[in-house]
Amino acid sequence: MLMVCLSALNAKAQPQRAFADSLRQAYHIPGLAYAVVSPDTVLELQSIGFRKNRSDLAARVSDEFHLGSNSKSVTGCIATMLVSKGILRWDSRVVEVLPELRGSIRREYRSVTLLDLLTHRSRLPRCGIGDRFPRRSLFHGSDSEKRLTFGRWILQHAPAGHRGRIRFSNGGYIIAALMLERASQRSFEQLVQEFGLSVGIHIGFGYPNTSDSTQPYGHDERGHPLSSGDAFRESLLSAAGNLRMSTPDFAKFLQFQLRGLCGRSPLMDSTTCGYMHYCRSVYSVGWEWHIDARHRRVSDHLGSAGSFCSRAILIPESGRAIVIFTNASPDASVEAIDLLARRLQWVYAE
Repeated sequence: MLMVCLSALNAKAQPQRAFADSLRQAYHIPGLAYAVVSPDTVLELQSIGFRKNRSDLAARVSDEFHLGSNSKSVTGCIATMLVSKGILRWDSRVVEVLPELRGSIRREYRSVTLLDLLTHRSRLPRCGIGDRFPRRSLFHGSDSEKRLTFGRWILQHAPAGHRGRIRFSNGGYIIAALMLERASQRSFEQLVQEFGLSVGIHIGFGYPNTSDSTQPYGHDERGHPLSSGDAFRESLLSAAGNLRMSTPDFAKFLQFQLRGLCGRSPLMDSTTCGYMHYCRSVYSVGWEWHIDARHRRVSDHLGSAGSFCSRAILIPESGRAIVIFTNASPDASVEAIDLLARRLQWVYAE
């Protein structure tokens, strides 16, 4: 059973909460939540501020936040588990798994593998929320069928950047999701729910307030609350950046990975988990990583689709992980998140 150090009993927690709230107010962030965990213990869990600007909806620990690109770490975990079961290979090529795309794929993409897609080495276009997408009239059927239509469209575009170099691409994660679906005979949505059940967490799709008006609202760069996003594009981008989680559930997700990296997870051994985090330089499977000043490997990722912001940090050699969420745009959030992350790493250093 995982243990939680309640804030009232944790002498370290109250000063950090006060510091976090000072940042929240200074940077005009409506709501901010964060957690610090070890493999077995929640060392601190806080939620401060408001779910919506100019309202009395006070923040709750159970609030859900849009993950943005931190969704990629969930997709990466699902892919890693399928590969470990022999359902796919890291070197499985798009044209092997999705042979119906062979006739529409450009020559430059014929050798692209699952690992290339998940580590941003595919050279596919970026495909952010604000980028060009195909006409909606082309899309019919289920979410999986729409992803396949998108796959045909994007694989006809000229590659960007140089072969072997990192070029961030949400489009690559959409193609990877298609490969996971085809190999497992499960929709991506089913795969996410099954993964959540296996880890003991709830993972939702889309913005929190879309189906529940009492959940946090995202806010634009001027602090205006947004009712919802572009549901069509977001559903296509689920594997790349359209999942949501509460702070306690994301904390459990980080604990799952800490235990995997230290060889204590029944679902993912340390070699498999280490490959997911560090198999390629700078950006591996769903995670950026670097060596810090203390010569430790640090997995780190920032996520935002424009009106929420999230950051996740794992330092397995110290047995610590941090998640920070805001319901504000990156313009308001990134500097505050960075300052809070530094403080929490210093305070909770092993």
